[in-house]
Amino acid sequence: GTASVSLFVSGEQLPLARSDGGGLTFAYLGARVSAVSPPSGLTYVGSGGVEISVTLQNIGGEPDVTLLNATLAGRVCSIVGSPTYVASGEQLFVTLRTPELPNSEAGVVALVVTGTGKDLAA
Repeated sequence: GTASVSLFVSGEQLPLARSDGGGLTFAYLGARVSAVSPPSGLTYVGSGGVEISVTLQNIGGEPDVTLLNATLAGRVCSIVGSPTYVASGEQLFVTLRTPELPNSEAGVVALVVTGTGKDLAA
């Protein structure tokens, strides 16, 4: 969500404004998938899938990675190696291998990661 920002010094509210005269706001992003690389690939039947790197951010602490699951277009992705948690920014870096998809599903498809305590989608 978005919230207005106020600054108080010694109990008095100081006026805050942008150079265009509008008020200052702060947007809380919450837990989210912040990056997927590469953003596209050929994952047709017989391709073996595509290895992708996924960055999860603001996940609220180090998750139990044994509970981590990911799907692409509703099909299970496999986790490659061990996910890496970085406390700064509460980030989790995960490498996935996508499932093979039929050509009829070409286009933008949903990537959903679960098991971090929240369902995250990209």
